[in-house]
Amino acid sequence: MKTSRYADAGIPQYWMVDPLAVNKQLPSVEVYGLDDAGVYQLTAGSEGDEEISVTWPIPVGFAASALV
Repeated sequence: MKTSRYADAGIPQYWMVDPLAVNKQLPSVEVYGLDDAGVYQLTAGSEGDEEISVTWPIPVGFAASALV
């Protein structure tokens, strides 16, 4: 799986952006961070007009719907 390659390379964070989440037909964003055990954990998420806010690597906030 691609994420295991990311973890092996030590990539500290990755984002999954889906313009139409299957369950609700809304755009979504999920942010995953690499924990101390080398496993990615969901650290933030947003669907539709719900705001997402992250502080690393730079502070940013937005709604998933703003991406489409």
